[in-house]
Amino acid sequence: MDIELTRTFLAIVETGSFRKAAERLSVTVSVVRAQMAEMERLLDKQMFKGSEPELKLTAAGQHFLPHARSLMRTWTRAKLDVALPEDIEVALEIGTTSYLWEHLLLPSFFRIRKELPKVAIKTIVGYSASYLSTILNPDLAGIMRFVLIAIISLLNNLLLHKSQHISL
Repeated sequence: MDIELTRTFLAIVETGSFRKAAERLSVTVSVVRAQMAEMERLLDKQMFKGSEPELKLTAAGQHFLPHARSLMRTWTRAKLDVALPEDIEVALEIGTTSYLWEHLLLPSFFRIRKELPKVAIKTIVGYSASYLSTILNPDLAGIMRFVLIAIISLLNNLLLHKSQHISL
């Protein structure tokens, strides 16, 4: 499936409107409608029902939504990985709430960057687990705090080779 169809589908879901999605994507409304018609043809299912401002996802659209988000995450990660400089050995993506970022990760972040220059770190900071679940795998959103602690532990283990620890 064309990634642009998925991007358009998500823009409609997020804005609740073909017109607002077109504005966000810098295309015309007719392009948005044509892309959705193409997606519905490819999937052989209608994705939206009703009309603006009462536009709603169909059952098929609701079923497709997590897959669309996953496709966009995968595409974004793939673009980032391809663009990494050759001297980067590991790419790490950390999603967290504002509170955990401020109190757990930020105090250690610059030291991590200094001590592990061959690790690329992308952080996504949101306001709530529900917001982050739209970015991260929804199955992981509930255990996010444990994952972050495990990441800090892993980074500490990597730094052990240099006999230094990240302090929380």
